[in-house]
Amino acid sequence: MDSQEIPPELLSVLTQGIEVIEEPFAPLASACGMNQEELLEQLRELLEEGVIRRFGAILNHLAAGVSANVMVVWRVSEEEVERIGKIMASFPAVSHCYERPPLPDFPYNLYSMVHGSSWEECDATIEEISRQTGITEFVCLRTVKEFKKSSPQI
Repeated sequence: MDSQEIPPELLSVLTQGIEVIEEPFAPLASACGMNQEELLEQLRELLEEGVIRRFGAILNHLAAGVSANVMVVWRVSEEEVERIGKIMASFPAVSHCYERPPLPDFPYNLYSMVHGSSWEECDATIEEISRQTGITEFVCLRTVKEFKKSSPQI
């Protein structure tokens, strides 16, 4: 099946989220007018073809006790970005780690999102990342207020 053949209702139900129940794909299949086995086969094909890369969970971080979040921007040499990024991404407290081009008045090019149950926990993680990578040029941007958090909808 190629992406042109994906039923629109399948795309729609996948972006609505999957319930945590014994058979989580059954309601999705029903909403698409098929049985669970047919839905799972279509999903397997889409995964094999690379149309769908992965299924991921979105954690309600506040309910899980994660109340401190810090975007850390790091100044890393172009030659070291790949190696340093992998080290940063290996930390369990880091949910995102990505490269962006530096700007003339903002020389930071590696971004990581660090989470913790307190600012002190985040600070300790950031200090350890700095120690392990040797990167000392960074700025911490603490989350003050979350305005929106949702999955993209089709």
